[in-house]
Amino acid sequence: MQSPKKLTPPLQATPWFDGQATPLREGPYQRRHPAGPYSCWAQGRWYGDAPSPEAAAQARRPSRRQHAVWRGVAGNTGQPCSICRGSRVVDLGFDEESGRDLIDDCLDCEPA
Repeated sequence: MQSPKKLTPPLQATPWFDGQATPLREGPYQRRHPAGPYSCWAQGRWYGDAPSPEAAAQARRPSRRQHAVWRGVAGNTGQPCSICRGSRVVDLGFDEESGRDLIDDCLDCEPA
């Protein structure tokens, strides 16, 4: 008897964006053929053409297609947040007027 196939819930996604547009945040995105189906936007370019968001987040080679249509996907990659690197806080510097350190919760991290 065959075991039942595990159904993966559909990913939440943004509308599709033109390949000339660039994402505001680093991380994995879904991309249309001939790139992807997932790539990671980081350091001003697309990395990897991977089979999953998790694999795209770990890619280290630039994608061969830098201008493919893309959309954002919501899903846990298992990787630390690219903004706070897993610390869950963001250091915004020092306020000279008040003498305070400007440290705030990372808005990109999911609540614990």
